[in-house]
Amino acid sequence: MPSSGLTEQSGLTEQTPHRAIPFGIVRLDRLTVGCFTALYIPYVAHAAVTRAFWIDELFTYYIVTMPTLADSWDLLQNGPDQNPPLFYALTRLVVSVFGESEWAFRLPAMVGYWLLCVSLYIVGRRIGKTITTGLIAMATPILTGTAYYASEARPYGLMLGCLGISLVCYAFVAQPAERTDWQRRAVLGLGGSLALATAFHYLALLPIGCLWLVESYRAW
Repeated sequence: MPSSGLTEQSGLTEQTPHRAIPFGIVRLDRLTVGCFTALYIPYVAHAAVTRAFWIDELFTYYIVTMPTLADSWDLLQNGPDQNPPLFYALTRLVVSVFGESEWAFRLPAMVGYWLLCVSLYIVGRRIGKTITTGLIAMATPILTGTAYYASEARPYGLMLGCLGISLVCYAFVAQPAERTDWQRRAVLGLGGSLALATAFHYLALLPIGCLWLVESYRAW
């Protein structure tokens, strides 16, 4: 009987295509992200307040401050800045609440870039199994030249934030966790975050293409 039980167990192991990976947010994870956020806000906010608008940000300013949404849509269709309208509608809402200031126009990008950093922390934490790997992944975007997009009144910050969320979802789709409901939610989150990234800027199609190639290789 013991040998039969071992055979049954080994048979179950052979039939399992993926081994469930345990994952959970512990108190130290929250503390790490909280400390990062406390350093991130003044660093990015200082640039958002002190730096003047440059020409592309002025496109955002004029589109957002048009009298009506119809005027903004007309300017998007016929003007030089023909990007998807979702970013401008969201920025218009933020500006209507906080007023027409540099940091208000750049607030969506600040939040989006923060989401990118936190998403990379989760992915790094999950892959490396340590908080150190997550911290390195989270700090990397701030320590590179791309940190400029965290305080630019353009769609790139929000696009990057959505792409970061898609990486987290893809990690749970590719390697299931102990809780099976996470994988189901991750599939919906992956589709939704990629759709949102494209709705913010069409350049999201490039990383989506890279993700498609990765998944094609995994399937092959």
